[in-house]
Amino acid sequence: MKSASATTEAPASPAAHADAAAHDDHQAADAHGKSSHAAADAKHAAKDGGGHDAHHDVKNDAKSHDAHAATGHAGDECNLPLKAEIAALFDRWNTSLRTGDPKKVVANYAPDSVLLPTVSNRARFTIAEKEDYFMHFLQRRPQGYIDDRMIDVDCNSATDAGLYTFRFSDGSSVKARYSFSYKKINGQWLITSHHSSGMPEKPAAPPAAHAEVHAAPKASDPGSPTKGWVRFP
Repeated sequence: MKSASATTEAPASPAAHADAAAHDDHQAADAHGKSSHAAADAKHAAKDGGGHDAHHDVKNDAKSHDAHAATGHAGDECNLPLKAEIAALFDRWNTSLRTGDPKKVVANYAPDSVLLPTVSNRARFTIAEKEDYFMHFLQRRPQGYIDDRMIDVDCNSATDAGLYTFRFSDGSSVKARYSFSYKKINGQWLITSHHSSGMPEKPAAPPAAHAEVHAAPKASDPGSPTKGWVRFP
């Protein structure tokens, strides 16, 4: 039979308690350190993330501002004219014809423009070439009249195309197709291209009078009355 003293565990020594306490303190310190380090990392990440987001937002704002500025700038420069304003440009050109001065007519054209005239086989590009054409054309004292047209407008540009008739001082006239392209340059509407060509189809001739003859009575029925006029094509 074992004695009571043999079954009772020996109490831990003071040194063992100290070691256990030190171990617990070390684990607590490690946990605290890890916790503090994780908190610092989270704070640093949050700071970096916020800075990145802030930088991203600023960049987007800058792009948005640039886009808005570009839109506003383009809107300020865009001049969408009224069709009546473009129609008046033909009147301005037509009025310059009445002066008889080729220089005043050519002043309606942009420096870089082309004239494809009605009664010339040559394209006119330079100022001198245009003036040479109008010098001869104006000797006939032409006046233009719009017969039919379509006007299209855009930012700082427009087209006017259709049919017109020129009447001359000798009483003659010529019908032609035309197209004007305009561009606003330094605040002034100028012609950039002008095409004019005579009508390709000749006017239809009036119908010829049909011959009319009296129909003779049928030989088999000499007494029958005439039944009217017979048209021969």
